[in-house]
Amino acid sequence: MSPKSSSCSSDPITDSGLPARAPGEPISGNKSRAHTGKRPPSTDSRPQAYRPDVDGLRAVAVLSVVGFHAYSRFVPGGFVGVDVFFVISGFLISSIIFKELEEGRFKFTRFYQRRVRRIFPALSIVLLATWIAGWFALMTGEYKQLGQNIAAGAGFVSNVLLWRQSGYFDSAAELKPLLHLWSLGIEEQFYLLWPLAVYLTWKLRVKPLKFILPVLGISFVLNVGTVGLSPDTAFYLPHTRFWELMIGSSLAYIHLFKKDEFDDELIRTFRISRWKSRLPDLKASLGLLFIAAAVVLLNKGSVFPGVWALLPTVGAFLLISAGNTAWINRKFLSNRTMVLVGLISYPLYLWHWPMLSFARIVGGGEPSNLLKLAIVALAILLSWLTYQVVEKPIRHGRLSGMAVPALAAAMIAVVGLGALSIFTHGLPARYSSDLRQLTDFKENERTSGWREGRCFIGPPHDASTFDATCTDAEPAGAPLVYLWGDSHAADLYPGLRQMQASYTFRIAQYDSALCTPVLDFDNPRQKLCRKTNDWVWEKISKDRPEVVILAAQFWFTDLPDMRLRISETVMKLKQSGVKTVMLVGPNPEWKETLARSLFVNYYRGESFHKIPNKMLFNVDDSVIAFDRRLKEWVSGTGALYISPISLLCDQTGCLTRVEVNGVTDLTAFDQHHLTPVGSQYVTRAIIGPVLEDVLSPEARKTAKLPTAKKKSSRTS
Repeated sequence: MSPKSSSCSSDPITDSGLPARAPGEPISGNKSRAHTGKRPPSTDSRPQAYRPDVDGLRAVAVLSVVGFHAYSRFVPGGFVGVDVFFVISGFLISSIIFKELEEGRFKFTRFYQRRVRRIFPALSIVLLATWIAGWFALMTGEYKQLGQNIAAGAGFVSNVLLWRQSGYFDSAAELKPLLHLWSLGIEEQFYLLWPLAVYLTWKLRVKPLKFILPVLGISFVLNVGTVGLSPDTAFYLPHTRFWELMIGSSLAYIHLFKKDEFDDELIRTFRISRWKSRLPDLKASLGLLFIAAAVVLLNKGSVFPGVWALLPTVGAFLLISAGNTAWINRKFLSNRTMVLVGLISYPLYLWHWPMLSFARIVGGGEPSNLLKLAIVALAILLSWLTYQVVEKPIRHGRLSGMAVPALAAAMIAVVGLGALSIFTHGLPARYSSDLRQLTDFKENERTSGWREGRCFIGPPHDASTFDATCTDAEPAGAPLVYLWGDSHAADLYPGLRQMQASYTFRIAQYDSALCTPVLDFDNPRQKLCRKTNDWVWEKISKDRPEVVILAAQFWFTDLPDMRLRISETVMKLKQSGVKTVMLVGPNPEWKETLARSLFVNYYRGESFHKIPNKMLFNVDDSVIAFDRRLKEWVSGTGALYISPISLLCDQTGCLTRVEVNGVTDLTAFDQHHLTPVGSQYVTRAIIGPVLEDVLSPEARKTAKLPTAKKKSSRTS
């Protein structure tokens, strides 16, 4: 995703060459001040011309990203295009700074004015267009989040916001129209810090490489050390990404001042003196091979950035270092078509993702290949128009002189629209009262009864986090019911707690995100599961409960030994003295959140613009088949199989809303987690009758459990 978050004069997709100038305009070669390299620039003292091959490399990068976002099956590692952009940005921006410092004409005001003229025009237009599209397509909670992302995008802190938003219940990356701005945030943060750092280094007459290389090394080590522990942190935050821009910065210094020495050192190190005349071609070939390998071999499941990010970044370093004398750079990257795509790569990067995202949002699923092709073609057209009609006049035409104040005002206005969406909680007045019931689901309200952080834990926490209150102490001596599993065990807890008004029993809740409650099982997505489950097993052996409820959404029926693991877990529980073991199967699964599925269905007109109480649209049939298979597996183990799907679904669809004690709510607050009312409905209907059979007459209170309106779906 990114993506991750999941989503190049100086940013991944901005300038086309070195200092700000019209394409093709040379850079002055005057040397008015001695650089800190202590020797004349070894590249040569001639004016440095525009590099069309750098624009061609930007085309490779943006086409990789667009291909990944539209057709990830065919371009599985295309997300590395952003890493290529980072190297290009570090190279271009550092080249500008080094050259202007060398000539004694660097000014911070001029530097940032160029950035504003380059970055603000296309960005403000895309942010405005996204806000307008969201008015018609997004529910209030989503529109509020879009407002946050607009404000963060305009303030170049999207990466920080997306990092804070990432988590167990975070929205799918495909449904965040501004997810891709994370990379722009990292680059702008680099632009704020790097010019001052280089300026001070230069004034102190410290060789820039003595500063660049340690920063590069520290950032890379932080990246490798963080990616395994917190992938979102490694993906989104600047301290684990700056090394990629530093690769470009080191190349800029080498290219301007140490090129001959660097090439000679390469030849000596790798003993390729016979290849000296072909060194540019060798570097270009290896560089393109590294990038192609990353695009083909990596995928969404790869541990990234980490060490794997060396493939695209070193590849970009080699390609740029090869110069425009290499055949690949001269014939392929400098091709007119590639250069044109490179010139529009910044607006293309900005336009394509919101369009694909809104297509998924409005269509309620993945668009067809033909529709995605049309969207990409339209994004290319809009990008060309943005470049010709907006960017060029502002950067190089008659509008350039007065552009900065106007662009700043336009960006402030866009931020104001984002703030409007935030402070009005998504502008709910846009919709009828029926739709307003669907549009603002607050996750913290839906999970407040889970005892999250105490009795429901998630990575990086382990069993030591469980609180002493997770086992009811009162009433002393009352039967004990253990609730063991993942978040779907946690979403049964509010219903069980409500049932204590009708029965006298104690609850012990020990749930861990993504941890299926079976012994001797390692979940590749959650490395702490085996340790946590072993801890819970020891606790059960010590507490000797009357009832154990095993609940999970994902029982990994595709693993060959899972059936055996389930059988052995139930057997050991029985042998330890547990009278009744209930295994709760998956909840109904919606392809999008239930609220959004209802929202889309409402506009599709299939329910005559009414919100149905039962619906087939967007139900994931594979989970229903999975429920049947799991029921067969449990049969004969001695456990009771509890099927929420059998309660909530039939041939006409799955329940979307239920009522308990006069309160009506949706059955699920996301794709499959029960709302508190849904939890009460399910536990009353299919767990309550089991407890009534198991608990002694003395445990039953006079307040009789209300009779479920649907027949019990438990199976022995």
